[in-house]
Amino acid sequence: ERTEEAVRFIKEAPISDLDKERICYSNAARLLNL
Repeated sequence: ERTEEAVRFIKEAPISDLDKERICYSNAARLLNL
């Protein structure tokens, strides 16, 4: 997936803002070894 498509998907997903934040943080943490 292209980045723009992934961002649009997560923004439009029918889930709470808190869940979106959790998903995005866990992806960043895994990719950046945070």
